[in-house]
Amino acid sequence: MMKAKRIQVLMHPEKVSVNLIPHVLRKQFSLFVLFALPLISCDKEEKTPVNENPPKSDPIVFVKLPKDTECYSVRSFTMSMNQFCDKLPLPNDSIAFIELDIDKDTKVDFRISVKHFQIFPTDYCGHCHVHYHRSVAIQPLTPDGFISSGGYKIRIYDSTELIKKDHIWSNAVVYASLNDCPHDNFSFNNSFWGLKLNNRLAWLRVKRVSDYGFSIRAFAYNLLNNSPIAAGQEK
Repeated sequence: MMKAKRIQVLMHPEKVSVNLIPHVLRKQFSLFVLFALPLISCDKEEKTPVNENPPKSDPIVFVKLPKDTECYSVRSFTMSMNQFCDKLPLPNDSIAFIELDIDKDTKVDFRISVKHFQIFPTDYCGHCHVHYHRSVAIQPLTPDGFISSGGYKIRIYDSTELIKKDHIWSNAVVYASLNDCPHDNFSFNNSFWGLKLNNRLAWLRVKRVSDYGFSIRAFAYNLLNNSPIAAGQEK
């Protein structure tokens, strides 16, 4: 069991054919051009403001976890009496979990668990005679911890989406995977989950590694309260 540039404007005066200007006006015109050009150039320079204080991005805390941060509820398998059925897990009834301290205050904020146990459904669940409940779930362990969800199912984000404060948030257990015949069956692969802790929005990347396990790859959160963060954003 695991616990877990400034822009410079260059002025190019128009080419004036002296042959088109009367001889008497050539000198006066030349003086006018010489005095006018610096003025025009200065005006253009003033109309090109330089942004000395470009906008800064929100401060993001990114944490990449070790590759072996995996969790399994099964230790081994045994053959089923029916050769067309899956192998049976050992132990027969088990739960394993990883606990996360997102903000590093020495207090556990979330628990991600995987579990399985044998069930005896009254409805038909296939030709195999042995059936198991299998699930991956996440649970907040603090009153200020929330999970982005749709009812009891977790909301899955991709890297094009923002995690926002106006999404649906739950402070209860939320399932990311559930196989529990004859109830709903759903799962995930390599996905981003939305979290909220003390009004700071976060993402958690979790990968399903088998029917009985998962791995946590990384997480990140925005230090600004209620400011959105893109799924997978690192800085």
